[in-house]
Parts: sequence; C-alpha cells; structure tokens
Amino acid sequence: MISRTEMHPASANQTLSRNAREGFTLLELIIAITMLAVFIVPMLRTLGESRERSVNYTRQRQIKSYAQNKLHDHINFVEDENGNLVENEGTFVDEDGEPVFPGSRDWIWVIDPPQLKSQGEQILLEYRITVTVPFSLDGQGSSSGEDGRSESNVSYTIWTFPSEAWMEDQERLFDLGEPTLLYGDPAYEEGLFPGGGR
Repeated sequence: MISRTEMHPASANQTLSRNAREGFTLLELIIAITMLAVFIVPMLRTLGESRERSVNYTRQRQIKSYAQNKLHDHINFVEDENGNLVENEGTFVDEDGEPVFPGSRDWIWVIDPPQLKSQGEQILLEYRITVTVPFSLDGQGSSSGEDGRSESNVSYTIWTFPSEAWMEDQERLFDLGEPTLLYGDPAYEEGLFPGGGR
C-alpha cells in the first residue's frame, strides 16, 4: 500500500513535468545552429560575390562612358580650343593635374589610328580606344603593370563616317606626298598599288 506521505498530488506532477520540458536541450541547440550555419554561410558568400560583381560592372560602365566621351572628342574635334591637334593618347587629368573624372588619375587611354572599312563606294572608319586602369576587372584583359600592380584594359570600338576635316586632311597629306589611309601611297604609280592614287 501507498502511504499518504509518499503520494504527490496530480497537479504537482504536471507542473514538474511541464517545467522539465520547457526550453531546448543542448543537442537541439547544436543541431539548429549547425543548420543555420550550413544555410547562412553560402548566402553570405553569394551576397559578397554579387556586391563585387556590381562594383566591377559599375567600374566597367564608368570606364566605357569615359572612353566613349574621349573617342567622341577625338573624332569630332580635330583641334582643341587652343588650336592644338587632339592627341592619340593621354590620361584623364586636366592642365592642373587634377583628375577629370573622380578616381581617374592613373587611367591611361590610347586611341589607335582609324582603320578604313569600306564596301563599294561607302567609306567607314573604325576607331578603337583602349583604357588601362590600375585595378583588376573581371572579364577584362588583366596583366601586371610595371610596378607589379594588376591592371585591366577596357576597349571601346566605334564605326563612323569620315568627317569632312578627316577627308581634307587625307587629301592634304596625299598632296604633300605622304601615304594616306584613303588614297594610299602617292610614291607608287597609279594602278600598281591597290588603293594608290585618287
């Protein structure tokens, strides 16, 4: 028989078992933290990579915009406001040594001589500008610079009809006896050299 002193009231047993079940066990906590880590670490890595891609895309877009502006100036303005011929290479720095665009102090641009692209009577010129920047860009030609820093090259190409100033310059050079892209080399007799003569 059970004595009265050993018996516990039913409400006390329920309270005791309820208190023992509240909260999580250590094993449950370890499993939950591990599962969170398994899912959160790749998400954080993906967010970091997407942020890096976003920065690279913005830089590439900015470089191409600056290159396009420089190429436009080169094609449409044979001379600058002081009467000097527009150069084929340089940096994005003004006369005072200040960068023309934010962060562009060490950027170098080079414009290749135009390539003649023609089909029948139609004449087109292909201009290409290459901008070298002192940092690495994904998906671009990267190399090591003179001082060991990584560099990237971004090229921009445009096809355009020759301007009247370009045509006059070609004619003037040919008349001076210099070879031209449009008329060829005047040193050769007409007909012997493809493109020679007018």
